[in-house]
Amino acid sequence: MTLFIVLGVVLYVGNFVANFAINANFLKTAESPMHTFNTANATLNTQLASWDTTQKACADITCVTAGDAQAATYFTDFANTLHGTSMPAAPSARRTSSTPTRPRSPRT
Repeated sequence: MTLFIVLGVVLYVGNFVANFAINANFLKTAESPMHTFNTANATLNTQLASWDTTQKACADITCVTAGDAQAATYFTDFANTLHGTSMPAAPSARRTSSTPTRPRSPRT
């Protein structure tokens, strides 16, 4: 009798630990693309703030053109970062009921 109680407790705790590990890994994977986006966005914003200051100080067209080329590089880097970010797979559809639905019989 004691063996079954101990075995039940061990299986229960093992199931709890396994579910926790699976859910923790899912949340980590789900947050990764958002973290990548936030980091890339913060970098882009910092670069554009610096670019804006530099552009305002420009006195000739050559300076402005060079600054525009640099801004294009910033946006290209941002786009490449987002393009290279893998997204987690969509969750599979789950049935909300375990009983199959039955067609209604016509009323007579």
